This record gives sequence, structure tokens and C-alpha cells, in this order.
Amino acid sequence: MSINVPQEQNVAATLHPQQLPMEVSPSKLVAMLSPEDKKTIMSLCMPKNATDSELALFLYKCKQMGLDPLSKDLVLQKWTNKDGTVTLNFITTRDALLKKAEQNPNYNGINSGVVREGDEFLVDTEKSVVRHTFGAKRGKILAGWAVAYHKSRNPVIAIADFEEYFRANASSPVWQSVPSAMIQKVAEVMALRKQFPIVQGVYTREELPVGEEAEAARVVDVVADAVAAIEVTPEMVETTMVETTEETTTQTKREKDPLIHMTPPQQQSQQRQQPQKEQQPLQQQQPETSPQDAYKLLAVNTGRSSTGTPYAKVGCVSPDGETKVLLAKGEEGLAMVANLKEGCYFKAQTVNEKGFEIITSLEVI
Repeated sequence: MSINVPQEQNVAATLHPQQLPMEVSPSKLVAMLSPEDKKTIMSLCMPKNATDSELALFLYKCKQMGLDPLSKDLVLQKWTNKDGTVTLNFITTRDALLKKAEQNPNYNGINSGVVREGDEFLVDTEKSVVRHTFGAKRGKILAGWAVAYHKSRNPVIAIADFEEYFRANASSPVWQSVPSAMIQKVAEVMALRKQFPIVQGVYTREELPVGEEAEAARVVDVVADAVAAIEVTPEMVETTMVETTEETTTQTKREKDPLIHMTPPQQQSQQRQQPQKEQQPLQQQQPETSPQDAYKLLAVNTGRSSTGTPYAKVGCVSPDGETKVLLAKGEEGLAMVANLKEGCYFKAQTVNEKGFEIITSLEVI
């Protein structure tokens, strides 16, 4: 739908954020927002004490990238450096980049995975083919990989070294909780950028190293992100058997690729020593007066597996101060967690299945 550029005298007329025209100067975009939309964008996507000039820059960037300012696909981070200078960063997400790539008529799918010690991992750069086979015993995370496919040109392969990105994001609770999911997202972003020139000068949360100033300026709920990042497969909610299968995922020139599943966070925590400094802020969330032997709820994320089985991922602080993700399976599991409210305390009985803690009973305190 074409949008007519308002005449000078009509610039103050309010428009939905997605209707803001590129032809209008950034300084006039703010005046075209309704007070309600401006308030929503300022609270969801902008740093505290953001100026109208920074909001105008944000709106212009959204229009340039074709993103809805109200969708949270793009946020603006702002912090003051130690030397007094101010840094601004536009932050998007892997999902937003994937959405933009899917809008390209030549987009032909993406495949990705996580390489661990013990796996067989081969890359044929001449044919742009990746062969990844899980080992019988999988060790620590080595890298994430991704292949972005295009209908009219060769696939693009991207490999993200885990140690490099984990060191840069060592203070991030999300990277501490779900490192394999994060390195896989980094690889996907790298492949999408190379295959489809989607954005320039914009980083994703997965790519951006976390410094002291950046961490203080975060505008996302990292605990909720960590819970949401854990992929629940049918095998997790319907069986305790571990299987590795192969299948063709999209109609491309590639050969069969392994179906990739994320390694349970409990197994990941056993494979590396957690820095002690990361435990401090999480322990502070649980007051000294908390009930004994109780969990404190941080976030709940519900969904359905590809076969339709419902589940709930429960992010919480355990009685010993460790951040964990518990899994409730099926309608019975959803009923158990239905009365959980953010910040509440509860007691739970769990069983371990493939490294995941499955809730068998739960009582809100």
C-alpha cells in the first residue's frame, strides 16, 4: 500500500508507527506518533531518559529496515562510557533477521547446529555442504554452524567459535544458562548476513559482547530470554529415549542433514566451571526470608511440541541459589504451573530425564 507524504501543514497528524513515511525527515517522525504509541515505544524499545532526537533516529532506522517499532524487533541501547561519551547501539534479534530473510523471494531455508567434542564435523567449501554427525559421547561445545540457502546462488556457510563468543559474553546470564542455543543463533545470524544483506550497523543480542556499561543498559529480561531460548522437542515431552535421526528439511540442493537438538542445560553446566561472580546477582534475587527448600519463580514459558504436546518451561532460582529451568509436560503439567506468579515461591518434586528436570508435583507456598 502506497503512503502519501503529508504536506507541511499536516505533519502533526498521527499515524500508526508502521505507516510512518521514509520521505519525512527523522525530526518530524516523532510528531506524527500518537501519544499512546510514543509512550509504548519509549517503554518497550528505548533506554531510560531517551530524548526525542534518539526516538526519531530509532523510528527512522525501523522504517529503513522495514520493522514495526511496536514489535520489539529492534531496540535502542544507550549508556555513558567511563570517559563521559555516550554510546548508542541498535539491537535486533535473530528472529527479526530471519523474518526479513523469509521476505526475500530467493530465501530457501536455513540449517544449523552445535558441534561438540566427539562429533564428526566436515565442511566441503567447494560444494558448500556441511556434514555433521553426533558422536556416541558428546563433550564440551566447540562451535555453532549454519547454512543459509538461496534459490539462485550457492549456500553460505558460517561457523562461530564458541570460546571466542563465550569469553566476550561471560557476564551474560543467558549465555551461562543456554550457551548452545546462543552460539547456534550467532552462527545463524552470520549466515543470514552473508547470504542476504539485510542490515548494516545493527547487531543482534546474541552477537554483541557484554561489557559493564552495556550490561547495565540492557532493556530485555535476560531470565525470560534464557527460558524462551530452550527448544522443547517431541522427544523431551513424549519419551525418554535419545535418538539421532536424519531428514531433509527444505527443498534445496543440499544432502540429508542431521536433525539438531539442543543439549540439556544441566549437561552443559556439568561440562564447564561456572564463574562465581555470575552467581551473585542471581542469589540476590532470593531474599534471606525465603521459605526453606523452596524455588523462587522467575519466568514461565509455555508452548507445544511439533506433535502438539503442551509443555511449560519454568525458570526459577533453586533453594541453593542456582538458576534452573524445570519442565512441566502435558495438560497435567500445565495445570500444575497454572497458579504460579512471578516472584512466588513453590516446592516441587522432579525426576531427571535426559538431563532435564521434569516436574512431577508442585505446591505453591
